[in-house]
Amino acid sequence: MPGQATIINVDQTGTTVNNNPHIGLVLHVNGPLGQYQTETKAVIPMISIPQFQPGAILPVKIDPTNRNNIALDIYGPQ
Repeated sequence: MPGQATIINVDQTGTTVNNNPHIGLVLHVNGPLGQYQTETKAVIPMISIPQFQPGAILPVKIDPTNRNNIALDIYGPQ
């Protein structure tokens, strides 16, 4: 299900994938299952680092069977 998440905190994991950073995110999610805080990890394009700062709002996809299972929807509809 679609939703929005506000970044509360960003941490480096120390890992990169194809020279792109793997980061940990603490998110405040607002979606069809309510408002709540959760954590996730993601590999983001190096060029997108400035977009991943506390206070930024990101589109997310929420697993309806486990609302803490979040996927960033940073590329939008394909």
